[in-house]
Amino acid sequence: MKRLLEFWQDNNGKLSNTRLGAFLIVLTFIADWWSNILIHSQFDPSWSIVGLVTSVIGLKVLQSKNEKRRD
Repeated sequence: MKRLLEFWQDNNGKLSNTRLGAFLIVLTFIADWWSNILIHSQFDPSWSIVGLVTSVIGLKVLQSKNEKRRD
């Protein structure tokens, strides 16, 4: 359980809202994809969804780089 809590924390020990937000958006995308597999439907995400997932992951990478630069 401690390792799971450490995953949600930043380097300073506080909970990361960015990490949680990115996880929830990616989890929603994967759940939508998986539900289409279960009902044997073609998964065709809109460009806005793909852009949202890509943006969230990109923003998390930028945040991580900025935090490392400050240390």
